[in-house]
Amino acid sequence: MNEIEQKQMDIRIDLSPNLFKCVECKSTIMFEPSSKVDYKQKDEQGNVLTKQAAENMAKYRVRCSNCSANFCTQCKRKPYHLGHTCEEAENFAGARKCRFCTVEIKKAYNHPKKAF
Repeated sequence: MNEIEQKQMDIRIDLSPNLFKCVECKSTIMFEPSSKVDYKQKDEQGNVLTKQAAENMAKYRVRCSNCSANFCTQCKRKPYHLGHTCEEAENFAGARKCRFCTVEIKKAYNHPKKAF
């Protein structure tokens, strides 16, 4: 495929709501969002997803058939941000987290006794 054909293909992909480029291998993927939402789906910690996160997953999560990359078609995060909507994933990425369990640290706790 020459450069002009590649640009034309990229334009078609950008204009089509069901065509995406894999974030890993750059192959073209046809993706149809699921009309069925699994509200019992769990995240990595075993917690049931929120309604918004489950709907986001049904609408935007895709796995590339070529390289098996798991990503979000809306925000292009790889791997897919299971348990979070795109906005929540963006906020979580910039938040302070526990280095052991990766739970977001909301408020610093200053205990009167020193730990070390």
